[in-house]
Amino acid sequence: MSAKYKVSVIIPIYNVAEYLEECLESMVRQTIDSLEVIMVDDGSTDISGVIAQEYAKNYDNFFYYLKENGGLGNARNYGIQFVHGDYIIFLDSDDIVPDGAYEAMYKKAVETGNDMVVGDVQRFNSRKKYNSGLHRKAFRDAYDKTTILETPQLIYDTTSWNKLIKFSFWKEHDFKFPEKILYEDIPVTMPLHFYANAVSVLNEIVYLWRERDGANKSITQNRTEMKNFTDRVKIMHMVDDFYNAHVSDDHALYMKDYKWMSVDLKLYIQEMLTADDEFIDYAMDVIREYMKDFRKDSFQDLQAIDRMKYHLIETGNKKRLLELLAYEKGAYRTLKIKRKKVNGEMHYIGDFPFHDFPEEYYDMTKELRLYPETRSLQQVYWNDNKLIVKGYSFIQRLTCSSKHAQQLKANLLNVATKESVSVPLTVCKANGVRGRHGLKVDKSNRKARYYNYKWSGFEIEIDFSRPEIQKIANGILKVELQYDREGIHTSFYAGGPVSGSDARPKYLNVKDTKVLPYYNLGYDLCLNCESLDVKVQQLTVTDHELIVKTQLSKETLICKSDDAVNELKVKQENDMQSAVLDLNAFHADHGVIMAKGGKALSSNDLRLSRYAFTTDQLIRVYSDDAGYMNLAGEPHRSVLTRLYWAEEQIGMEVETRLSNADKLKTAYFELKGESSSLTMPPVTGKINVQGSSVTAAAIIPICDDAFTKNMVADKWKTYIIYEFEDGSVQKHTIAADAVAQLSRKPYKDYYYSVYPNMDLDMIVKVTRKWKWYESNKLRRKFVELFIYPMLRMLPVRKKRIVFEGWWGQKFHCNPKAFYKYMDKEHPDYTCIWSLVDERTPIEGNGIRVRRKSLRYHYYMATSKYFVNNVNFMESFKKRKKQVEVQTMHGTPLKTLGLDVPGELPTEEARQKFIKKCSRWDYLVVQSSKAESITSSCYAFKKEFLKTGYPRNDVLFAKNNEKDITDIKKKLGISPEKKVIMYAPTWRVRNQFNMKIDIQELKKQIQDDYVLMLRIHPFAVKGLKEDLLDEFVINVSNYPSVEELYLASDIVITDYSSVMFDYAILNRPMLFFTYDLEDYRDTLRGFNFDFVAEAPGPLLKTSDEVIQSIVNIDKVAQEHDEALQKFRKKFCEYEKGTASEQIFQRVMQNQ
Repeated sequence: MSAKYKVSVIIPIYNVAEYLEECLESMVRQTIDSLEVIMVDDGSTDISGVIAQEYAKNYDNFFYYLKENGGLGNARNYGIQFVHGDYIIFLDSDDIVPDGAYEAMYKKAVETGNDMVVGDVQRFNSRKKYNSGLHRKAFRDAYDKTTILETPQLIYDTTSWNKLIKFSFWKEHDFKFPEKILYEDIPVTMPLHFYANAVSVLNEIVYLWRERDGANKSITQNRTEMKNFTDRVKIMHMVDDFYNAHVSDDHALYMKDYKWMSVDLKLYIQEMLTADDEFIDYAMDVIREYMKDFRKDSFQDLQAIDRMKYHLIETGNKKRLLELLAYEKGAYRTLKIKRKKVNGEMHYIGDFPFHDFPEEYYDMTKELRLYPETRSLQQVYWNDNKLIVKGYSFIQRLTCSSKHAQQLKANLLNVATKESVSVPLTVCKANGVRGRHGLKVDKSNRKARYYNYKWSGFEIEIDFSRPEIQKIANGILKVELQYDREGIHTSFYAGGPVSGSDARPKYLNVKDTKVLPYYNLGYDLCLNCESLDVKVQQLTVTDHELIVKTQLSKETLICKSDDAVNELKVKQENDMQSAVLDLNAFHADHGVIMAKGGKALSSNDLRLSRYAFTTDQLIRVYSDDAGYMNLAGEPHRSVLTRLYWAEEQIGMEVETRLSNADKLKTAYFELKGESSSLTMPPVTGKINVQGSSVTAAAIIPICDDAFTKNMVADKWKTYIIYEFEDGSVQKHTIAADAVAQLSRKPYKDYYYSVYPNMDLDMIVKVTRKWKWYESNKLRRKFVELFIYPMLRMLPVRKKRIVFEGWWGQKFHCNPKAFYKYMDKEHPDYTCIWSLVDERTPIEGNGIRVRRKSLRYHYYMATSKYFVNNVNFMESFKKRKKQVEVQTMHGTPLKTLGLDVPGELPTEEARQKFIKKCSRWDYLVVQSSKAESITSSCYAFKKEFLKTGYPRNDVLFAKNNEKDITDIKKKLGISPEKKVIMYAPTWRVRNQFNMKIDIQELKKQIQDDYVLMLRIHPFAVKGLKEDLLDEFVINVSNYPSVEELYLASDIVITDYSSVMFDYAILNRPMLFFTYDLEDYRDTLRGFNFDFVAEAPGPLLKTSDEVIQSIVNIDKVAQEHDEALQKFRKKFCEYEKGTASEQIFQRVMQNQ
């Protein structure tokens, strides 16, 4: 009987309401057309079950099952009984799966018939994505068919959720997860690998593995907990038992012991530095006993410092072990390696500060051969038929101060046949290696060591027209580097590309071969070579036709789209054949040009796209990622037809078709920052109209300081706006993939480049450029460690103030408000703004300086006053005469800092936090309640400024009809309209789900009101544009939230500190707290009894919100007493004169 679904995914759920929706949404977005989602609620006590049931209600393929709590392994085993799929896969409910992952895995499983398909994993947290170190060890190349014996590094692939498993295979071996124990994946995944008939490894990310932040860390992240360690050891014993019973391969046995020592047990040894004595003593005893069965060869292949750790555990020397771990954390990075001849052979000896180990423990020669080299590819590009590869490579701590310090040779290797051809390699100076890798600093004592890798650079030339290279150019090729140094002979592959496109060239057809460069899972440079059956000699695209010229061939060319197959008309010309497609007859979203027999076409003429303006659409003719010819149709927009450097400016021309071109008045270009939301001044274009065809040319004046003064480092999306005689306008994005992009070019303190983004829109990318004396980490560290201390000897300027907000990322909040007061009322003070990007727009006469620069350190050394709403950098050493004012960025509703268990996981982190907070001389607060909170969470013992917040002064100054009307005009809101602002806090990064029924709300109140949405910066990317209209406007990027308060007659919020500031205006607030129980109990908790003291009604449903708005006068009257109590408690010090009071107390000492 055939299965009902292709794939069944089992998701155990337990108290993950904070993350669950993001997880389940990733299931909704899967592109596979037959997916069963089995949600097993393992007795959750938060609202996880409610969320899961909502998905089961809304989606026919989502199924909810509730059981008593039994742990992760038990929940997975429980879910197996509900499987109706051919294949199964597991998913942890706080993680995410990329959209097409399951479809790609399923296709590979069906294609190969393998029992299992695995894919790569990427880690992420609330701030970034990064490689999974564990899976970097496991995966390097993709495989259609392999086994753990053929590819031994698969022993590191110990997670269950990146594996698509044939369900019949699972049932045949009756796999089960161990229950009520951590790390339950490992004793299942090892047998899976050994029993599988074969395994496919995909060259793509199929799983996003969350690292929880702060207090929300998962139990497997807390390795100093005894259960964590004991469970890991139990799991290791289970795997040992399996190996003893079923594995005889000597290398597999070697790999297991090596993994136990280099990964599993090492995890806990590394944590001993912060663990208590009970844990250390117990762990040392267990590890000492475990070591008795380790293979000698596995132990000898460990790094020297790890062999030392195990030696100290074996001898029971806890004191020395902790000293070694502390050394590894700090001074180890500055370790010097000495050369020594032993029995006529060169050995490399680590100059460790410990001299009581056996002599062989200091020998690092073997690890220098075995452990990964440092490598980087900075440029890879085509020069005619030659692929030029530029980069650097060296072994850490082995310097390359001369051209002949290390010898490199390059071979082009066919991975399958092992045939190779020597290719020319030139040793050269490495670009950027000194600042990135050269300086290593021991932060504990500020001692530094410089490793000179200057001559580690290379340039390789691969000429694909060479007959010997053509001979092996079938399948995947890699560039193998042979490394030789006295005593060390090893080899590795060229790889490690820099970010961006400089090291990622497109395909090129050379003679009869298509060469496609790409990078595998291990970031090796790979060259996929395929023979071309149909050779395209020339390609022509007009507004009406696609003409493909090939050598005479019996192959008929077709255009295959989703709903049609059209043959191209054939014309014979001497020894050439032209195949013609009528583009006006192409109406599909996508099509492929191919031979009728199924062979795809590739053309060098399509390394840049071509565009055709047909009667009713714009057709793009392009090559896909594999280099094959495709077509795509879309509505008309403008196309970039020329792009060039005009000295220090960007020259460009675009083309489009406009039905009313004869009425065109002018055209101008607009650049808008994707992150900053800033808009540059318009650049007028020179237009040329011929019938419906319109071309526009312009120069973007990046050399004009007046134009670029606020052009921050950002990706500036470029639009063209056509303005007509009747006042109407058309705004087009610009397709930018039909011309060669402009590589990065410096001008003054910034770099500029132009390229198409993922949607092919034209992007002008601006990145910051450091001055030469700050141009790398080495030089900036030198400024911090040596120049800054000297600058601190200069006099302190009594009328100089440094302002910073949100770690230099913003000109905003209380620092901005106090600065504006000082700039206007006390212009004799010099005001400095510390900014990550010194082009960040500010008002007034302030001086903008780049954070971490030499100028920044000069002002940090010589200014009298410092104002911030977070903390200055750790490197800031406050002098005796300097004064720091901490303004905060809101009264804390939620617990934070020292009051959050686990927020500062180690004593070192705790002391570092306390030290930074102890620099504050003054702390600005709104109320005595805020004093109490901050005394605890910041351990603050100095003077509170009982002034209220400077940013709120405007709520007193502009709370009048004229100013409010002016604000509404700026927002495009009629003065007659009342305004509601909805300002919720964020729940899931980059997601926003509107829980209010907008259509019903509009129906009830749109005649009288406008709704403004102020979405949190972490969630604003999830705001859907189709939600917006004349009634609903997005003000998320409006620069002044205080002006939005003034414009608002009602505010709807939830758990945001908005309530503390808006209460000053004494206007109604509604609290849409549909997930109150979860937010209060599962997240960080509140600093006061929110339910009892909220200054407005707590509303659970959209209907309640709408009815409260309709009856707002009654609701406001019912909650007026609560509002007044709240204002008295939390707005106690707000008088509208905060900035003046701070000046009088701090600067005038009054």
